[in-house]
Amino acid sequence: MEMGSLKQTFREKTAQTLRQKQIGRMKLGQLFSLPESEFRKLIKDLENTSLFKELIDKWKVICYRKFKGVRIPSSIEFREEGMFSSDNFDLEELLHQNPKTVPLLQKIGQSIGKNRFNELL
Repeated sequence: MEMGSLKQTFREKTAQTLRQKQIGRMKLGQLFSLPESEFRKLIKDLENTSLFKELIDKWKVICYRKFKGVRIPSSIEFREEGMFSSDNFDLEELLHQNPKTVPLLQKIGQSIGKNRFNELL
């Protein structure tokens, strides 16, 4: 083989590798830009496939690990000053006027735990 054709083959393989990496980055970006509910559903569907279960149980290729240094904070600061203008506060009325806050409050409750969430209320 000539030196020129070796260089061209190497360039083609390098370009192909770079193109594949770029496509992978784009697909990963699309995956992470999904709404949280769709992302969660996609992960659950993936984890329920027989191949995924085989890779975990039989081949031990995939394993679950906790992230180091990630934990629930020991205290959560909640500043009440200046939030409410009067003592006549009706939580049900506020939630009725702003229905989008209910899912947000549920998400907060799930992330910090029921006991801590009740302490905030």
